[in-house]
Amino acid sequence: MIETLASREVYRESGRRRPEKRTAHSKGKILQLLGNGSIDLVRASHLLKNTGIHGMVLAGEALLDQATKTTNLEEAQTHYVGAAQVLTTVERLSANGPDNLAAHVARARIIKSFIPVRAYMDSEKRLPPNDGSTSHNIYRTLVEEMVRLRDAYRKVDSWPDKGRLIGQLGEFTVLSLLSRFGEQHIDDQSYCAMPSLLTEDRQLNRSLNSFGPWDISIYTHMGEEEPRLTYRLQVKNQCEASTREEGDTELSWVDLRRDLALYSGESRVDAKIASEMAAEFYLNEDWATRHLDIRTGKLLDVIDA
Repeated sequence: MIETLASREVYRESGRRRPEKRTAHSKGKILQLLGNGSIDLVRASHLLKNTGIHGMVLAGEALLDQATKTTNLEEAQTHYVGAAQVLTTVERLSANGPDNLAAHVARARIIKSFIPVRAYMDSEKRLPPNDGSTSHNIYRTLVEEMVRLRDAYRKVDSWPDKGRLIGQLGEFTVLSLLSRFGEQHIDDQSYCAMPSLLTEDRQLNRSLNSFGPWDISIYTHMGEEEPRLTYRLQVKNQCEASTREEGDTELSWVDLRRDLALYSGESRVDAKIASEMAAEFYLNEDWATRHLDIRTGKLLDVIDA
């Protein structure tokens, strides 16, 4: 039902009286066409809107990606607004939906919260301050959505749904620790962690992504003309080994269970971090702060290894 409503909502907002014929392309096929250069990001966004809630999230991400690649600021602003509208539609349609949609709601809300950061970077050629309302809104959204994902995982039964929730929670666990670190310890405009763009997160062709997929981008700005993408992080709940290439093309692997656990054998590290984030943010619990500080130190050690 929600998938159908999503398609109807897109048509309603476009002002059309009746829907166009739905595309036969699946999400995978559309991304393949994007990867081989048959379509651009704007066309991919248009097609992805017709493939359900997940497709609409990807559509919003495609417009955001295009906005960052556009040198014309007016055109970029149009794409930023379009991305925000699509992601807001996802949030509105599925916020009260079944728990197996929680990963899509969380991603839509968090990607949307970072749109002002991307727009600021493009227009000002520097990173936004870590102590402003935008950074606080991002951190609050991360805490809220981590709790949503943690609770949804407990309620769903099917493994595909659980796997999707675990993957999204793991990624946002690391992103939230990095955002918390920036807000609490970086008092200038030298550091910012954010979700990777669509063409960075997907294994597309090398003209769009020459490094392979990664989940989180860490930008720094310390004397360069523009902010620099310094670290690329791939997050896993369990991986065989951490790898990191030297130089500007480095890719770091973060394994939640091995790298961020407080003790050997600690289970459900992602869910525990979500609970610690909520306990600190809402209740100012000292024990939660101590745990999060330890985990953040471990994370920074992995990135700087």
